Amino acid sequence: AMEEMIATMLEKAPMDRYQNLEEVVAELARMQKELGSSSSSSSVSSSVNSGQSSVVKDSTKEKHPIQLALKISLAVAVLLSAVFTFAYWLKLEGDKSKSDAKQTTAGGPNSVPSSTVGTSSSTTSEATTENQSQATTGVAVETASSTSVTPAAELTTGSAPESNTSSAQSSNAESKPASSGESAVGSSVVRPMKNYYCGNADVGGVLKRKFDFGDEHKLGKIEIEDQEGQIPATGVVFLPLQGKVTLRCSGEIFADPSLLDGFRPDDLYGLVFSGHEPVDKRALPHIIRLSGLKSLTVSAGPCNFDGECLPQLNLLFDLKELELVGTQIRGRELATLSRIKKLKRLSYSPVIEPAELLKVLAPSNNLTELTLERGVLSLSDFQAISTCASLRHLRVSDTGMTNQCMEAISSLSHLKELQANPSLLDRDCFKSLKKLKNLRELGIGGPKFGASDTVDFSKALRIQVH
Repeated sequence: AMEEMIATMLEKAPMDRYQNLEEVVAELARMQKELGSSSSSSSVSSSVNSGQSSVVKDSTKEKHPIQLALKISLAVAVLLSAVFTFAYWLKLEGDKSKSDAKQTTAGGPNSVPSSTVGTSSSTTSEATTENQSQATTGVAVETASSTSVTPAAELTTGSAPESNTSSAQSSNAESKPASSGESAVGSSVVRPMKNYYCGNADVGGVLKRKFDFGDEHKLGKIEIEDQEGQIPATGVVFLPLQGKVTLRCSGEIFADPSLLDGFRPDDLYGLVFSGHEPVDKRALPHIIRLSGLKSLTVSAGPCNFDGECLPQLNLLFDLKELELVGTQIRGRELATLSRIKKLKRLSYSPVIEPAELLKVLAPSNNLTELTLERGVLSLSDFQAISTCASLRHLRVSDTGMTNQCMEAISSLSHLKELQANPSLLDRDCFKSLKKLKNLRELGIGGPKFGASDTVDFSKALRIQVH
């Protein structure tokens, strides 16, 4: 009976256990009654068997009270332990019920009712998971709306800039989720910068691209192919649908390259970092994000670009024009650029270890403009340059060019411009220069070349020599 009572107290199912202390007391009274009847039955049985030997009778009389006392003591100890365990369990259940009731009350009308105490924990967990899912979805919706472009319908209706702006604003307003989950995660989610591009707008009967850089930013100057002048990259700017758009970065972008993230990957044809301010490696992740970039110029002040930057520059898959001035990149490192043979224009200064670069670069049918300055180019280097048959512009100032080097490149029949000042050329290079039939611009000079030689060459070649 004692074992059954303990097993009942330890039952896992709540309805199979004792529900209150009154049931425990009733069970103990029943057990005491059974124990008393069992004791009387034992005394009757011992009197019936009184005819047995006196030794066995005396031994039974001595042992029975001791065994009975031990059993009763053990039973009482186990019973007390079970009672205390049962009371402690009831207390825990009561505290848990109160806690669940408080959470249900604080949760509002959408909370789980307090009657479902047995499953309140799992229900609360599911509700929390659902709220987080809604919050994540809300952020995704807002991000998508912030990076979306103007619908194609605007391209055909010829709507005014104002209507375009209002439609974009209303679209952003509608895309904001109404769920409260957004506020729960909004502070921990970094949203991408808003696109500068606002869609296309009809300006004086001409469809143009509209950009809003914000009045608080001055990103630099915008240059458009075949268009004179520069457009300040601040506030609202309208740019033609076609044409190469190049941004000359301001000091604001030098200080915070993340401002480039407002451009879409193919908004810009070219990007120029020039001036006296330093360019740091930390700008690279923002540069290569403009994956549609076709022209990149880095000719600013101190620049810590080195060979480790080449793997990132390889991500500019459409690159056609590259200018690196004042960097720490060596020629053998630049030779690993995957687009090196696809380049149409390459400018590299100062020249460091150019031999491997020219081995990879030449021969090239794509290269039309090459600038290698402030370094040492050997005769073999000029011979490699001479294999670039499509070359139109060559600038090799301050590279130690000699008359032999001039003879090596005299086979460049399409060459229109040659800059070699200073150099080691003298008057004897005139024969080689006459072979360059399409030459239109010449810069030549050095310790072996005087002012009178410049005048004579200009008259003889019938071009401007400086």
